[in-house]
Amino acid sequence: MAFDPTIHSLQLGKDFAVNNNVSNITFVNADIFDDVLEDNYFDFIWCNGVLHHTKDPYGAFKILVKSLKPNGYILIGLYNKYGRLRTLIRRYIFKFFGKKIIKIIDPTLKNLKLDEEEIDAWIRDQYMHPIESLHTLDEVLNWCKYNNIEYISSIPSSDFDYNYQNIFEKKSAGSFFSRFISQISMIFNSLGSDGGLFVVIGKKQKN
Repeated sequence: MAFDPTIHSLQLGKDFAVNNNVSNITFVNADIFDDVLEDNYFDFIWCNGVLHHTKDPYGAFKILVKSLKPNGYILIGLYNKYGRLRTLIRRYIFKFFGKKIIKIIDPTLKNLKLDEEEIDAWIRDQYMHPIESLHTLDEVLNWCKYNNIEYISSIPSSDFDYNYQNIFEKKSAGSFFSRFISQISMIFNSLGSDGGLFVVIGKKQKN
């Protein structure tokens, strides 16, 4: 199932599915807060780069978790409070100097060959979005704890284990110190240069 509040986004997804012969998918036009999903329905929920653009990220997380089956997996991608620092600095530069300078200093725009429409979409998402929140690994670990979700792994790693070949392999949640250092390091690596998105994978436990 593909779930989105905007018809245009769903049409793009539908076009992709048709062009790539993907038939086992249903497109649903709704908002997360409409709470229209059936409880204990999905084996896997992928919600990457979404919740930090909602009015209540934790509330949306709780709604999603309800629809996950016991032993099902959820992947959540959010902007990191520390790792997004470089983007926040560029946002202020964009505010004062505009698109031309951002096309020069934004690593994604420098390294990828994008057409003008794709460039504008990236700029709107990274520098002009009206709703955006920042989060930490410890915050999401608490979300999981209070909603019967077992921590499985994260990117960046919570315990300095940077082997990401199997993100569904159970890893240690580490310590506050190891998580803090991993998040701070995002400022200086590709995770930070590309917007500061971090990912947490969890598994729903049986009641």
